Amino acid sequence: MPQEIFKEADQNPFDAAIPGQSLTNEPGNAPWEHPPQFTDVDLAMDFVMKKLTNEKMNEQILLLLKNQIPAEAITRLIIFGGFTEGKWSIDIATLMSPLVLQLVVAMGMRAKINKMRLSMKDPSNGQFMKDMANLEVLQEQAAEEIQEDLPAEPTQGMMARPQPQGGM
Repeated sequence: MPQEIFKEADQNPFDAAIPGQSLTNEPGNAPWEHPPQFTDVDLAMDFVMKKLTNEKMNEQILLLLKNQIPAEAITRLIIFGGFTEGKWSIDIATLMSPLVLQLVVAMGMRAKINKMRLSMKDPSNGQFMKDMANLEVLQEQAAEEIQEDLPAEPTQGMMARPQPQGGM
């Protein structure tokens, strides 16, 4: 019987909030429900520049860029993270986005990362997907080899009478 029949759905419709549940929560608990910390693009960019030029954060961003994570994706993470933390409004985030992208790209260029991907629609995504598919095939082959090396399971139950060794 194929395993595909018993595959779990990608999205469970019963694993969700009850309709109207958010209306019963105490208002003002989420950071984005308060006034933002920065209401000026320049002040928000100063904050981002200080965070990104931190040595630890700089290493993490360069590692992402070296591993072919698009600069656009990194920028979106930074912008959305600041919004969810209540640092800036969505309007300020929209205005900051190209500036943060330029900063991330400049960091990669300064580190002399040769094969830096800029956009998430970069055609080199195809190669990444091929690499991931090859990795999956290699993992399946390794699993099959391990299964072949394992001793055969007994064909009878644990409580069955033992069969005499040899022939009768």
